[in-house]
Amino acid sequence: MGKDSLLHRNFERAYWILWKAGVKAMLVGGTSGVAEWRTGDAAIRPGDVVLPWSFYTRWVHRGLPGTHFESMLSKGHLLLGDPFCPEGAAALADRFQLFTEGGMIRRVRTPADTRVARVVPESIAFETEFDILHWMATSKIASELQPDRPPVVTIHGDCLNPILARYLGIHVLYYHMISNYAQGLGCVDISQVSSGQFGIERQLTRRPHCKCQQNLVSQEETARDIHHLYSKVFPSIALDIEFNLLDTLEMPTGAHCKCTSSYHKAPPVFSQALTQPEE
Repeated sequence: MGKDSLLHRNFERAYWILWKAGVKAMLVGGTSGVAEWRTGDAAIRPGDVVLPWSFYTRWVHRGLPGTHFESMLSKGHLLLGDPFCPEGAAALADRFQLFTEGGMIRRVRTPADTRVARVVPESIAFETEFDILHWMATSKIASELQPDRPPVVTIHGDCLNPILARYLGIHVLYYHMISNYAQGLGCVDISQVSSGQFGIERQLTRRPHCKCQQNLVSQEETARDIHHLYSKVFPSIALDIEFNLLDTLEMPTGAHCKCTSSYHKAPPVFSQALTQPEE
């Protein structure tokens, strides 16, 4: 499909194929950096698996050009309180828990303990330190505004258009493996393997001889750790998870499924009131 980091036309091509093929469920996995503002055991760290709660909308989260789904606002109202399939997330959590018990991943993080939002980079590179500080501040303020709900944290990487998937009637099961701290973060050493078959469980200790003024992880070490997780750790876990769910997942159905009940069809007059194409 090619890579298109800015316009994301490749996403539209992929969705066109899925739509024409009649796909009803889509399992999406990825790797991300975390912009964690908390410290201590509650914090999300590399080696955790996250089942996201929400995402930051961008203009690339648009309709499908040249089809009925190109412009949808007049055709119906889509509520995004649960943009990722809750029933699918429960199935993912159960399967990932086996890897937690086996020491292959640190922990499975669900919206019940941390509300994790997906943020897609705005450029063709990782974020700047200012970008990350911006999102950390946003997450901290949002958490303080709702102290009775789980705290908010952002992770940064891809986010295949969940809005279009919902319009197309596709259940989206999304998981992300945390591979690194976001730019400018991570005053801990994640380079020492302590246990786990794939080396996902890492020692988290401060560097006593760090030359950085703020005792941060060096860019070289961050890149090395990302490459290790990408090439040695995550592939085996992802293959097991995805092949297992392909065999065992039951398609969510009924009025209680958020993927179908969140879309409310609008009266025809809403579309008829718009300027109509010439015959």
